[in-house]
Amino acid sequence: MRFYGIYIPMLNLVIILGDKKVTVEEGCLSLLGVSDVALKSLHVKVVDSIHTQQREYRAPISIIIQHEVDHLDGVLFIDRGIR
Repeated sequence: MRFYGIYIPMLNLVIILGDKKVTVEEGCLSLLGVSDVALKSLHVKVVDSIHTQQREYRAPISIIIQHEVDHLDGVLFIDRGIR
């Protein structure tokens, strides 16, 4: 994944969602011009096959990770919309 011009390689991700949630206006290049409100965790922990220890991310990176992992699971943001 690429965040702010920095690539963070991740393989076989497992994410652990934090308890604090926030509603965000979410969109995607897969559906240009479409957006929806979604509930996302402000904090996630990531375990993957490359890194030897669990890594923690906070918003906005945590929200991006959740969005991209949803893609890997075949889920679009409109499937999780709360409107």
